[in-house]
Amino acid sequence: MREPTVNQSVSVTSVNFVIRDLTIDDLDAVIELEGRSFPDPWPREAFETLFEYRLLFKGAFVGGQLAGYVIGLCFDDYLHLVNIAVA
Repeated sequence: MREPTVNQSVSVTSVNFVIRDLTIDDLDAVIELEGRSFPDPWPREAFETLFEYRLLFKGAFVGGQLAGYVIGLCFDDYLHLVNIAVA
């Protein structure tokens, strides 16, 4: 690990997490995290629409709770991030 320089801090902890595809059943947790993450969160309807499309929609769970998510559009050779939030 690189030594921290002035005005930097480094913290390393061990956290067990699971990353999986999100489903419409996860929508309440996604909306809650979105609301805590952004001053102008996306409305529920926006997420409902996104679930109708074949997007990359992954969630990271710690202790069974949603800790973060990413939404992306996958193309042949790149990924366009649509939204991302971390608790």
